Amino acid sequence: MLNNETEYDSNDEYEGETPAPNNGKGLRAQLESVLAEKKALEDQVLQANNALRERSISDTLASLGVNAKVAKFIPSDVTDKESIEQWITENADIFGVQTGGNEVVAPKVTVDPSAVASANRLSSLSSAAQSPSKIQDIEARIANASSEAELKALWAEAKAYLL
Repeated sequence: MLNNETEYDSNDEYEGETPAPNNGKGLRAQLESVLAEKKALEDQVLQANNALRERSISDTLASLGVNAKVAKFIPSDVTDKESIEQWITENADIFGVQTGGNEVVAPKVTVDPSAVASANRLSSLSSAAQSPSKIQDIEARIANASSEAELKALWAEAKAYLL
């Protein structure tokens, strides 16, 4: 019988395993390390999912011709292209988007022809504008003019530069 107890005692030793720490501090440190790693991975996944959602929304809005600023109003549970299109269709009147059935159509912008003409005039003025030094030179010559004929000639010269 003594022989059996000896064999039993020799089998008590576990091969290849590290002994458990005496006070549990080692396990606590491992647990905290694993939990911190898990949290870091969860944060990375959350950031990746948010970036993917933002990209999906911006691409969908661009393909529909809808202003990208509408993205901040889309609820967080709307993620895929179909649900984004459905949400835009449901809320089209709020954002000034026209819908044709299930299809979203960007609003047509009409521009006043007089505004276009004014913009063209301003554009041509800025390209033909003279440097301030030339204008100051004409102003100085007008201030020092001695006759009416000289003033008319300077005024004609100034009109040619300004228009």
